Amino acid sequence: MSTDYPNCTYAGCDIADMIHDKIKPSQFTFQLGNITERLPYENNTFELAQMRFFVACLRKDQWPDAIKEALRVIKPGGILQMIEIDLKKTEELDPVVEKYMDAIYDECKARGQDPRIVSKLESMLLNSCCELIETSYQHIDFRSPSNSSKRFLWTWIQGAKSTLPILGPKMGIHDKEAQNKFVSDLRHACLTTSSSMFIKAIVVQKLTD
Repeated sequence: MSTDYPNCTYAGCDIADMIHDKIKPSQFTFQLGNITERLPYENNTFELAQMRFFVACLRKDQWPDAIKEALRVIKPGGILQMIEIDLKKTEELDPVVEKYMDAIYDECKARGQDPRIVSKLESMLLNSCCELIETSYQHIDFRSPSNSSKRFLWTWIQGAKSTLPILGPKMGIHDKEAQNKFVSDLRHACLTTSSSMFIKAIVVQKLTD
């Protein structure tokens, strides 16, 4: 966005600083923060905010307050864009993919999370003094040669790598060698069977007083 809109200023916020200084644009600032607490910004600060990929971060009961906090820092009439993964199980999943999805669902249940929270976000937003502007639901087929499919496959595989220390034991995976084999098998399954990622984007406008 900083390339397309160079006259704007940008702020990023996360619970950990993962920003590489060499690729950080001059009009960008970063602060540590936690949306389940109070973000480090005053009320009505931003024209637009984006909240994305919290499906594995928030419990079901935390979503309404997290949305409220995101809206707090947006100016009246400003825009909130939400982008979330829908961890939907499809029919005829490859056994490796199904095994991984089952482990995700089990862990989400144990943590009080909803792997399909996207189906409830619109109603939460409309109950938070917002007007719905646009929604989009994308089906990403990992077998597609498109650049977007390749990027999302990379994201999916990296996510699998990072979660295996937690999810691995649920699947009988207990050492690094077994983890590496599972990641290789998962990538092969995604590239050769009907495995997909589903992404939903919702754009709302904060109502003016």
